[in-house]
Parts: sequence; C-alpha cells; structure tokens
Amino acid sequence: IYRRDIKKHQLSAGLSWKNIGDMAYYQIGDYITPDEDLASVNLGLAYKYLSENYGRYQIAIDAHSLNQDFSFTKKLNLGLGVLLKESYEFLLGLHQGYLSAGVRLISGNFNFEFSTWAEEYGMVAGDDPDRRVGLKYIYYF
Repeated sequence: IYRRDIKKHQLSAGLSWKNIGDMAYYQIGDYITPDEDLASVNLGLAYKYLSENYGRYQIAIDAHSLNQDFSFTKKLNLGLGVLLKESYEFLLGLHQGYLSAGVRLISGNFNFEFSTWAEEYGMVAGDDPDRRVGLKYIYYF
C-alpha cells in the first residue's frame, strides 16, 4: 500500500488479492455453502483535500474482482464525501451502477448515519436491483 501525505492533500492507493488458491467450502449442518470462493484481485484509489475553512473533501474509486468474468459495472464503486465543520458529512456515490447517498451527523460521543444504496443481483447493472436503506448509531465511551 502506497500513501503520500502533503499538508492539505492526501493520496492513498491499495491493491489486494483475496482467496489465493480458490478456497473450497463444505456443508455445515443443513447449510451448504458455495462450491468455491474464487480468487479476487481488487484495486482502490482515494484523494482527500483538507480545507482550513470548509472541512474535508474525499473522492474514492475502487474496483473488485477484476480477474473474474462478469460485468465491470458490478465491480466499480465511486464515492464523494464532504465533511463540513467536523459535524456534518454528506456522501454521494455509485455502487454497482446505482446511485448511493448518505448523511452523517457527528457530535461529541455519538455518530448517526443514514444511507441508501442498491445491490445488483443480476449479471449486469440494471437486471435485478435491490434498493436498501441503512441507519447507524454509534456511541463512543
């Protein structure tokens, strides 16, 4: 992993290879797992800009399973995050070809987040989307 920090700019890149050797699964009780989990090559890049007056801006792109044979739109994720005054963060992105969005409220010991995104169950984006909504509450001790 490579990372270069400059006073107001941060650039990060990552590369991973999961399940080297295609891990096999077995039956566990009445539940039968898939025959195998294929090896997966993943790549990511992020850029962060820190503003003294207006907060933090972050852009990220990642692609997973680059070595597997299915639609590239299902592999690609894009994201933009804007943190204002260390209290509000607005999130916007694309996940498997579908719009995703969220808002995060940060105050003292708690963090509250609302988000929406879609998962694709078909072979290519647009075949069989499933829209989801998430709520997250974190309290720090």
